[in-house]
Amino acid sequence: MIASTEWVVFTGHNSDSYFLSALFTSSRFRNMLLSEVAGVTGSQKRFQIASVLERQEYFPTQIEQARIGLLFAKVDNLIAAEKRKLDLLQKKKTALLRQIFERKLRFKGYDNPWNRHKLGSITDSYSGGTPPVSDSSYYGGDIPFIRSAEIANESTELFITQSGLAASSAKRVKKGDVLYALYGANSGNASFAKLDGAINQAVLSIRAEKGFSNSFIMYWLQRSKNAIIGTFLQGGQGNLSGSIVKKLSIQTPRIDEQERIGLFFIKIDSLITAETRKLDLLIDKKKALLQKMFV
Repeated sequence: MIASTEWVVFTGHNSDSYFLSALFTSSRFRNMLLSEVAGVTGSQKRFQIASVLERQEYFPTQIEQARIGLLFAKVDNLIAAEKRKLDLLQKKKTALLRQIFERKLRFKGYDNPWNRHKLGSITDSYSGGTPPVSDSSYYGGDIPFIRSAEIANESTELFITQSGLAASSAKRVKKGDVLYALYGANSGNASFAKLDGAINQAVLSIRAEKGFSNSFIMYWLQRSKNAIIGTFLQGGQGNLSGSIVKKLSIQTPRIDEQERIGLFFIKIDSLITAETRKLDLLIDKKKALLQKMFV
């Protein structure tokens, strides 16, 4: 292949290429590179290759280099394989969301027609507000404050006090409620609330009425994200509103089929979560090995 001027190409002389790759990936070496960076922000920042080449590094024998290089090559292959598995799972979920909600694929024994509703007519939906930022007494409590960027996370870094919640327009949500992001780059993201907490005005809480399924609605929102964004936000710019979301038209089957569809995708999400954790563990393991070998 051909390398542009954005790349520095090293050819090993009396050194193993995989060993060099591992060395360059280590946090110590990367931190050194960052200390050598010059230039303004973004793509204009560069490290000076001449000063890097002048640095001294410890190299073991070629035999040991080869063994270390082979170890990290195997770890990288495992990481790449897990990334492919995760990517396939996510693509499979996307395909199944489309097939099931377009009724091209249904569970055996279900053939009843689906009924059309306005989302607001089958849910209890509301958004919250934000306490005054200038009053720090609102924060530092024990109630997780969930913002649009955090709706899919199991934790949050911001907490609100009981008195702050009572004095503000923030709203309480319960674990299992559907949270829907209304603002900015996160618009259209939907997830279950992973814990009891409070929401600001950038998040819409959705709770299904009797006869309807929270999980079915949540996965329908995930399936419909691109269509909603494309219809209401030109080019993905701007914000949604609770009133817009409540007017969305949704088709639903009987409650038992809704629950079966919801449970099916919950199981797929569990597989995706497990695969993500496995990948994260492998990446952390590689970092730990790099830290120990290139101190």
